[in-house]
Amino acid sequence: MKLPGLIWALVIASSLFTNLRVGADEAKPEFEGNRAKMRANMNPIKELTKLAENGSKQAQMELGSLYYKGDVGMPPDIVQAIYWFEQAAAQGVAQAKFNLALIFQSGEGVEMDIERAVSYYKEAAERGLIEAQVNLALLLREEGKHGAAAELFREAAKRGNISSMREFGRYLLSGLHGVRDVQLALKYLATAAESGDTESQLMLADCYGGLIPGVEPNPELLKDYLWQAVTNDSVEAMAKIGYCYEHGRGVQRDTPTAVIWYRKAARRGHTQAMVNLGYCYMFGRGVAMDKKAAFSWYEKAAKLDFPLGTYNLGVCYANGQGVATDEKIAFDYFLEAANGGSANARHDLVRCYRDGIGTSPDAVQAQIWTDKIFSDLPYQPDWEGEGVLGLPSE
Repeated sequence: MKLPGLIWALVIASSLFTNLRVGADEAKPEFEGNRAKMRANMNPIKELTKLAENGSKQAQMELGSLYYKGDVGMPPDIVQAIYWFEQAAAQGVAQAKFNLALIFQSGEGVEMDIERAVSYYKEAAERGLIEAQVNLALLLREEGKHGAAAELFREAAKRGNISSMREFGRYLLSGLHGVRDVQLALKYLATAAESGDTESQLMLADCYGGLIPGVEPNPELLKDYLWQAVTNDSVEAMAKIGYCYEHGRGVQRDTPTAVIWYRKAARRGHTQAMVNLGYCYMFGRGVAMDKKAAFSWYEKAAKLDFPLGTYNLGVCYANGQGVATDEKIAFDYFLEAANGGSANARHDLVRCYRDGIGTSPDAVQAQIWTDKIFSDLPYQPDWEGEGVLGLPSE
């Protein structure tokens, strides 16, 4: 299971960024009382500007939001949006600081400035804005500042932020911030999972599936957390339920049911499920043997840049399974998959260079890829099962 990082950060930033709040600290009663009248006015910008220029933090926030989104018949104006958010920020409005941080982090309409974004996030976080704490933690994590990031996640988690419970739990499992506490991690993750956080449910399934060092496998909890995630329509959980049925993990072994779940996930784009379904077709596990169908599913995964799918395509060409034998094409797929991080492909690429399979023999390249097999492949637990085939034995 690949752990989320930057993508998760961008999703959070985007979701918050499209909902810039205009409710500033200490909103002035006279502004709120006149809101309906101003909205009905033919030129609300003029009225808002008057109030904003007279120091109304609420009006400054409203103007910034209107200029950012483009409203009441005017086009977006990022320069004016930044100006008015800065005026509100100068008066200590935490949400204004947060909005400015998002703008400079995204670089939407302005030059991206991460240092400035971090500064604004820190100021907003110091005023207690939990969204700022979370996004600051994400940026610090990207920069490798794990101690500071973990502390921010911990603080936000204590304030009830579900995603921060998950991310602090992730830190406690990995120990990247200098402290590894598996039992405390499980408590944070369980709380987030009980609140419906699908990613926490999946992480707990990995834990109790025996994929995380230091956690005692528990087939019943594995099954329970996967079913919770399936209830939340998690495609990853569907694929993992298929794996459980194929291998009898938490449920009775049932390969036809495994195929059903793999197919559900594969049809919704889950690449590992595509590979596992291909394996089932290749060897007739829970479904009639169909090597062409197996090849087709491997190909679908490869087209989505999944290294194991690419590798298995190479195997199919090397062995003539579901397609005519072609060692040159097999070598090309092995090379692509090896560059994509497939340890299996790297092993077979060594054989290709050593024995001249699909390429000219090259002892130097064989040694280079031998050195790479274990050099830069970090441990990442997954659920690939037996979806790996390999070259014919010598």
